[in-house]
Amino acid sequence: MSLYSGYFSVNPHSSEILDLVGLTSRRFGQFRDCFISGTSVVVSARMGGSFTSEYEDLRRSLLANPYFQKEVVDEVDPSYVCFHFQIPERSLGAINSLQQSSRKEPPKFAGRLRKHNRKLSRE
Repeated sequence: MSLYSGYFSVNPHSSEILDLVGLTSRRFGQFRDCFISGTSVVVSARMGGSFTSEYEDLRRSLLANPYFQKEVVDEVDPSYVCFHFQIPERSLGAINSLQQSSRKEPPKFAGRLRKHNRKLSRE
């Protein structure tokens, strides 16, 4: 565990969320967090500013992801970048129902999302 994630909490469902768009936290130089916003997966990573050249190959691979939408450099600290990825159409219905149920039963969210991801990987 990094000092950052020890101090700040990271979404406990991050691996399942990233799996929706075929990614893992290791694909982001200094992964910080991720979340679902509308129909997008948003990933915060420290890959900008003075880190840009160090992570250029990783950045290029993220931009080539078929679900990539945009990257937004943080205005206050340009070393932070948010990458936005479109959630695949086939997962949107499941995401909506999972988000609804997670409000009532938070611990079950990750398990249901993992089950959905496994089902999609078999298709």
